[in-house]
Amino acid sequence: MLMRQKIIRYIFNTYNNYVYRFLRLVRYIRPYKSRIILSTGTPVNKNRIALFSIHLEQLMIAEYLKLFCKELDENGYDVVLIVTFNNLLNIDSVKSLLDVHFMAHQVLLRKNYGKDFGSFKDGLKHIDASQCDDIILLNDSMIGPLFTSSFMTEFDKINGDVIGITDSYDIAYHLQSSFLKFSGKDNVKLLNQFFDNYAPTNNRDIIIRYGEVNISQFFKKNEKNIIPYVSTTRLWSDSGYINKLEDNAQHAYWSELVFKYKVPFIKRELIVSDPSKFLKFCDKKLSDESLNIIDDGLKYRIK
Repeated sequence: MLMRQKIIRYIFNTYNNYVYRFLRLVRYIRPYKSRIILSTGTPVNKNRIALFSIHLEQLMIAEYLKLFCKELDENGYDVVLIVTFNNLLNIDSVKSLLDVHFMAHQVLLRKNYGKDFGSFKDGLKHIDASQCDDIILLNDSMIGPLFTSSFMTEFDKINGDVIGITDSYDIAYHLQSSFLKFSGKDNVKLLNQFFDNYAPTNNRDIIIRYGEVNISQFFKKNEKNIIPYVSTTRLWSDSGYINKLEDNAQHAYWSELVFKYKVPFIKRELIVSDPSKFLKFCDKKLSDESLNIIDDGLKYRIK
């Protein structure tokens, strides 16, 4: 059975490889055009930028998005929200909602194509990232901050070229892309080079392989160090080696991340995929306020 799974995975990966090569060829013939529709809010004026990719399924802003922006702002980052939205929503209503909650930040409304890596590609071009010293890429898949912590301060102290919350050994070694920091103008320049050559797609598996995995591999090939805030090997050890090393660390070791290392974020997908396991380990450890933030975040968006 294991051999059969390996064969199926090999065929699947080979197929996606050819699909992405074809997509890249198409982009040589017909270059990619930005999906940004309009810009609103307050333009950036700092050299430290956080590009925050979010998606609106309904006309509702979750509390954690506002808390996340406040946390970034307090730590010296200008926030640029790159917002895609359900096609059934009226664009004027979306703009009005965002103006109410995020007027202090720059907001880019874009067509819903390419998911978060497509948003990052468009956002980097729009803000002229070459002027930045530090850039954080993040998306709304993580609910938080759930509680007050020193996470952002400690995260910013890490001396490295690319820093993420955790790493992964699935497919190839890489940092998980839900929260990535690129430090220094040289690394911002490389980040621009990567996205100049990246061809956006809605295919999730291709995004993981040629977006999330390849961005770490690209920096490693350029002799840059990639550093996790908490390594998977440490989390694996903390848990007593009960999972596979290749498992998604933000799922398999979420309780260690949250309760031992005080990382105040949790993946929405984890809660939705196994709510009973999540509640079993958190209902007596997280405050009512933290649980309310999670509940509000799930109402905002399930997927």
